[in-house]
Amino acid sequence: MTAVGPKTSNGRLATEAGAIVGLALLNVGTAVGYAALIFTGPLAIGLPRAASAFLLGSAVVTIVMGIRGRINLAFSKSQDGPVIVMAAVAVSMVAKDPGTGPVSVIVMIGLTTALTGIGMIVVGRFGFGRIVRYLPTTVVSAFIAGTGWLLFKGGFDVMVSQDLGLGDVADLFGASQLKFWAPGLLLGTITLAVGLFPKVPPIAGSIVTVVGIGAFFAVGLGVSSLSDLQNDGWFIGPFPDGVDLKLISATEVADMSWALVSSQIPGLLTVIAVSLVAVLLNLTSFEAIDRTSVDVDHEVTSAGVANLLAAPLGGIVGFHAIGNTVLARQLGMSTRAVPIGAGILVGLMAAFGGEAIGYMPRMVAGGVLVAVGLGLLFRWVEELFATVDWLRRLLGIGVVLVIASVGILEGVAAGTIAAIVLFVIQYSHIDPVRNETDGVQSRSHVDRSPAEEARLEESGGGTSVVQLQGFLFFGSLGQLADRIRRRLSQHDPELGVVVLDFKHVTGIDWSGYSLLSQLGEQVEASGAVMLISGLSPQIATALRRSEPAFAEQVGIYSTLDAAMEAAEQRLLSAWSETIPAEVPVQARLSADLLAHFDASTVEPESVVMRQGVASDEFHIVVSGSLLAYRVDPDGSRQRLRRFGVGTFIGEIGMVTGNVRSAEVVADTEVHLLTMRRATFARLRTENPDLALELQDRMLIEQSDRVVSLSRNLARALR
Repeated sequence: MTAVGPKTSNGRLATEAGAIVGLALLNVGTAVGYAALIFTGPLAIGLPRAASAFLLGSAVVTIVMGIRGRINLAFSKSQDGPVIVMAAVAVSMVAKDPGTGPVSVIVMIGLTTALTGIGMIVVGRFGFGRIVRYLPTTVVSAFIAGTGWLLFKGGFDVMVSQDLGLGDVADLFGASQLKFWAPGLLLGTITLAVGLFPKVPPIAGSIVTVVGIGAFFAVGLGVSSLSDLQNDGWFIGPFPDGVDLKLISATEVADMSWALVSSQIPGLLTVIAVSLVAVLLNLTSFEAIDRTSVDVDHEVTSAGVANLLAAPLGGIVGFHAIGNTVLARQLGMSTRAVPIGAGILVGLMAAFGGEAIGYMPRMVAGGVLVAVGLGLLFRWVEELFATVDWLRRLLGIGVVLVIASVGILEGVAAGTIAAIVLFVIQYSHIDPVRNETDGVQSRSHVDRSPAEEARLEESGGGTSVVQLQGFLFFGSLGQLADRIRRRLSQHDPELGVVVLDFKHVTGIDWSGYSLLSQLGEQVEASGAVMLISGLSPQIATALRRSEPAFAEQVGIYSTLDAAMEAAEQRLLSAWSETIPAEVPVQARLSADLLAHFDASTVEPESVVMRQGVASDEFHIVVSGSLLAYRVDPDGSRQRLRRFGVGTFIGEIGMVTGNVRSAEVVADTEVHLLTMRRATFARLRTENPDLALELQDRMLIEQSDRVVSLSRNLARALR
């Protein structure tokens, strides 16, 4: 066993302390930068309070997630996506009401953070976390890239203390502004660059930031005084009274213009959506990094709790941060003490170092934003080149351009709409046909005579059976219509019945019902008939509402088996004169044997055999038809087979005494011949010749049934 001495222990503590300080400085830099990004121009007067709110809010999120989270060493903090959207919301609020003050924006931020926290808790409690796997990744990736651009541009806004537009680009290269942003751009670029080299220590980014601050003061104080630097606008502050530490009060909430709040609902919803997507994506990334399953629901719920606690401070939305977590792990950290300690240190800086925060150089705050923004853009470009689908490339580039030129809300909306349209177009090209057979390969579960079986084998090719799947758009139904039209134009064999099964269809585009009706008219015009089966109640209702005439005319059946029975009956009716008549039951058995059967009449819907009941008799159908069902534990029934004239039912159960495996119900009025087990036993003793005659007949019936089942199995395996 290796002993851990004082040196090793002290070294470990020193490393952890260094990691805590480094991560805390990163957190402070980004939080203050985020505050300066939103509270600029007419809102700049609220920067001291915003800086404290963002710092304390981020500290709360970091500490709470460090305590509640179940991921090994996961660092959480305020996030850039919600900041960018809230910056757009703040601009919109001021544009709608020039009298909007910073307090209104802080209240709006607190409200948004609280609602986002509630949304996270709902997602976590109800297990909606995995829904992120179904999001349009192209739009999500482009949104992240757009966020990167806005952070990059926002870094310049912070450094020059001005909301820059295209018309201000030329002024950036004047000496009066170049001196502010050039050092910050260099700092941000170096910070990003050192992180791209695997051999460079992970803490290098934090060291660059600290060195940047030190270099600024060394050079600045060497050529000027602190007051002159402050008057020239080099600092985020001054905060002469420190940062403004206070909770959002009930009075501030009551004084809020709720008409103004309602006008910002799209932005508020965007923050919630962006935050939910981002936290779920980050958690999915943790699964890939740790190569283990993450309790997504618990983590999202914990993030929701953390945001609810940060909301009264006016803190911006925060959750799991991949970059900071990876940095801490690369430094060899493995305990919760690191994020908890970093959160506590950030909180202490906000509480007791407020005036010092005001002396943070704008080049550093802006440089941190530039580094984060460039990092997001760099990763997006890598993903863009890895994307094979050029349509998705164009969509991603388009979303980024809209975000950069118009706004983040408009970019997200345009990207979502474009992604939906692209999905519909691409999905419409997916073959909607699950399986396509004919009347020979697909048969109903109806017992038929050998002559009928032979006729269906001969003419079944004139039936087209198409099983559909998925959601049917106009385009996918168009493919189906073209396929059937081509089949109608062929005459070998002549198509007489088209069966469309919708059992595996989840929905139909509203315009698709019209196309379905047109197809039905074309099928009818060709002399064929269309049958439909397996419609869900919702689709059946929509069909009747949109195309009532077609719904009345077309044959609609609950199952494919019922539709196939109708199709077969249509074919058999056309050939009825050439099919030999069924030999009556009375002609197949001797009069002496028939004398031992009891004759009875059963009304429609009457139960002839009950599933699970011991067998005591068997029946021969003299006229009418019976249906066999499997009864499930919930009481629902699934049709298994139809029995017609001459069918033996329950003979095996009568002989073996086993319980009935299905329920048999009269479909029409049925005339039956019934023999009980006691009668059969007496025959075997007193009149073995009659018993042997009956057994021979049973064997013939069973042989015919086995042959029929074998044919059906062979068809299914084709």
